[in-house]
Parts: sequence; C-alpha cells; structure tokens
Amino acid sequence: MAAFDRSHGRKNSTLTFLETAGGVNSPGASGRRTHTAAGSWERRMLNHSQSRACGSIPPGTLQSDLYRPLRLPTVLIGDSALGGISTTLASLESLYIRGYDVLAVLMLDNAQLRNHAAVEVCGGI
Repeated sequence: MAAFDRSHGRKNSTLTFLETAGGVNSPGASGRRTHTAAGSWERRMLNHSQSRACGSIPPGTLQSDLYRPLRLPTVLIGDSALGGISTTLASLESLYIRGYDVLAVLMLDNAQLRNHAAVEVCGGI
C-alpha cells in the first residue's frame, strides 16, 4: 500500500477489504433485491461514490463496473485449479480494461499445475 500511496501522491491511506462473490464479471445485486443486506450495502457504496444520483443499481450491472467508482487498489485472488490460467487472466484483463490499479495477483500454490508461474509470465504481474 505504501508504494501505491507514493505513486498516487498520497501520504496515508485507509486499508479497505472488499470481498465479492463470484468473479469480477459476476452481476452485482440488482435494484429488485434491495431488501437484502448485500443490495443495501452496494446501494450505499454507490451513493457514497456519487456515481449515480439516485443510488439505484440497474439489473445486470457487473461487480467490476459497480465498484469502479470507489477507485480502490485491487488484489486479485486467482484460481490455481484446472482452467485457472484462463480464468485468472480474463479477470485480470477485465480489471485492467476498466482502469483498476491491480497491485498483485494471489494464488494458492499448486505444484502439479503451476498456474501461478504461467499467470506471472502472461499477466505481467
């Protein structure tokens, strides 16, 4: 975090953990589900970021689009299972395209598949 702060002209920052369900391109809670705790929290975050004047979340909004106005530095948790290279690289690319500052990609070590090595080379992390 300190390196991110220096590169963005910040002296100190607050550490925020935002864990989402599914992948970066999973849909967020829609306006039809605002009675749930997650939908309520997402609405408050959107209101806080002032990304939408009314604070509603259109159905089908991707999590990667929903949280982007918060401008949070990101650590992507990659998939070390079979198929994990393409899943992790697709998620990483999706975050880059949307302008996220991806600080790191974390993956469980899988000695048999070694997905972490491929993601390190191909993902530029």
